[in-house]
Amino acid sequence: MARFGRYKFPFYRIYAADARAPRDGKHLENLGHFDPVPQKDGNKHVGLHMERIKYWLSVGAQPSKPVAKILAAAGILPPLPPKKHANQGVSKKALKEAAEEAELPTDLFLLAAGIILDLAPIGSFFALDFERNK
Repeated sequence: MARFGRYKFPFYRIYAADARAPRDGKHLENLGHFDPVPQKDGNKHVGLHMERIKYWLSVGAQPSKPVAKILAAAGILPPLPPKKHANQGVSKKALKEAAEEAELPTDLFLLAAGIILDLAPIGSFFALDFERNK
């Protein structure tokens, strides 16, 4: 996608480009456009050259995440999986109980900061592996 338009009124063109090219740099082919600002009818307008997009995908082109969302909405690609937080669906009570079972302090500041605690018993010690949520 290459950004056009003016200040606070973006307009994007969807291109087939080399992955090493800059965002607004050289492109191989224009595949469509996307106007994210709702028009008078209240819709965001998208224009796609479907057969050329299917061709580029068939020869191995990889769409960027914003373009993949647009193509999924158009029905060309399968929908992207929803984003989920690591602790989504787990109550604070359950997290507190797990910390008490592992004999850790009941402070959840590490979990609130987005750090996952993986506890693995090693002899009489616990090994803590910290992973940052992505």
